[in-house]
Amino acid sequence: MLREDLYILYSAIDQFNADQGKYPDSLQELTEKPNAQYPYLKKIPVDPFTKMADWETTPPPTAEGQDVKGNVYEVHSKSPAIGSNGKPYSEWTPWTQPNAGTATP
Repeated sequence: MLREDLYILYSAIDQFNADQGKYPDSLQELTEKPNAQYPYLKKIPVDPFTKMADWETTPPPTAEGQDVKGNVYEVHSKSPAIGSNGKPYSEWTPWTQPNAGTATP
């Protein structure tokens, strides 16, 4: 369930960036209607481990001389629990293999 929720969030963030030319300033921005269109998400998914929609967000990386707009580039669970692969849920991405111990791109 965590990977599914992360996939939904990452997909919405990527689509927002493609459409708006910037990353969202918050996850809540993904639920708002940009330019009178449909929102990217109806609601923010609930983290299956914390039971809240309170994800840890990471800003986009910046390179020297590059102006990157927005504050939400990656999303991670706030759960301190460790998955069956030995990797903390807070480090999982949509591509994390639950039983392999490594992520695949």
